[in-house]
Amino acid sequence: FEPHTEPAAGQTKAESVAELVKTVQQLRLENAELNQRLASAGSAAAGNNSHLDEQLTAASQEKQVLVEEFSQKERALCDTIEQLRAELLQQVQDLAEQRLASFADIEIPPDLTSDFIRTGVKLDATDKQDKADDESKAAAAALAELNEKLIDTAAQEIQCLTEQKQSLECSLADERQRQVAVRDQELAKKNAELQSKLNSADKALKTLSDEKQALEKRLKETSDKKDQAIEKLKQKLLAKLDAAEQSLKQLAAEKLESERIADEEIQRKEEQIESLTTELQSKSGSADEALKNLMSKSRAAN
Repeated sequence: FEPHTEPAAGQTKAESVAELVKTVQQLRLENAELNQRLASAGSAAAGNNSHLDEQLTAASQEKQVLVEEFSQKERALCDTIEQLRAELLQQVQDLAEQRLASFADIEIPPDLTSDFIRTGVKLDATDKQDKADDESKAAAAALAELNEKLIDTAAQEIQCLTEQKQSLECSLADERQRQVAVRDQELAKKNAELQSKLNSADKALKTLSDEKQALEKRLKETSDKKDQAIEKLKQKLLAKLDAAEQSLKQLAAEKLESERIADEEIQRKEEQIESLTTELQSKSGSADEALKNLMSKSRAAN
């Protein structure tokens, strides 16, 4: 007994299921590739951000170094100006002390009377004192004039140094501002380039995300269709299995009936054989008895 099957329809369903399985595998491969591309794009974006942070950090450090260099130069210039000012004031003070010391070297004899007696020259002490006073006043006036000139010269030099300092400070400030502006322009340009790259990366990520969603949707639809086809095929196979099981049960019942009939026939044949055997044995016994009687009669006749 063979159950009824539909080879053409079964083959078509098997091919459909195989095609669906192949499509699902292809979609899974595409999904894995898409995830890998998303991971690569994320890594590239993270690398760009890290590179931007490194560039900004380096630029900030370089800017800090320039500011420190300018500050050091400014402090050195201020120290130089203060040192020159101190040296100039020291020179003015030394010169004034030298002038005062030159007047202090003039000595007046302690005993004019004995000196006049020894030399025999008569001098008017009052006139000499007046002359000394006049010379002292003239020396004081000359010293005051010299101090005033030295002070004016020192003031002019200090003014000149102050103007040079201000000029240097302005130059340093201009140079610092120029370098900072150049650095800011370079940083702005790099920031714009990196922002453009980030925007492109974001667009690429969005495109990849949309593609991933579309693939996931296709994968879900294909999976649903595959499940439906498998369920239909399962139901059909279950129906065929039920039919085959019923056929097998019927075949088993027929087999049992055939075996029962055969057993009855065998039993009947065995009974017939036993009856024939008994009859044959009975006839054989009668024949043996007749043969013995015949042999007895034959011996008696002889």
